[in-house]
Amino acid sequence: RGEGHLRVVQGGDKQFRSILEDCMTYGWALLVENMDEEVEAALDPILRGTRRPPPQRRNSQQALASQNLRSMNQGERGRTTQIVMSDGKVVTCNDRFMIYLTT
Repeated sequence: RGEGHLRVVQGGDKQFRSILEDCMTYGWALLVENMDEEVEAALDPILRGTRRPPPQRRNSQQALASQNLRSMNQGERGRTTQIVMSDGKVVTCNDRFMIYLTT
């Protein structure tokens, strides 16, 4: 199914969503083989770039907490973005994540 930092999955695989989320979180490359003409629903938010809106800052304590969270997200593994998946689940996506789709 994949080695190192490249995961390979077949279009329509039962584990597709789980593998996709792992790759997004850890910044691994994902190769999706044998894609049908119709794209998997789980890929829709990624292809559209559906991001979670930034939190509203109400006071200085919340702003400090937000700043600390942002700095934690910019670690050695790269920067992160929160993506809202089609079911509403928010997944932290490492900027090193790459996806390749083949037919």
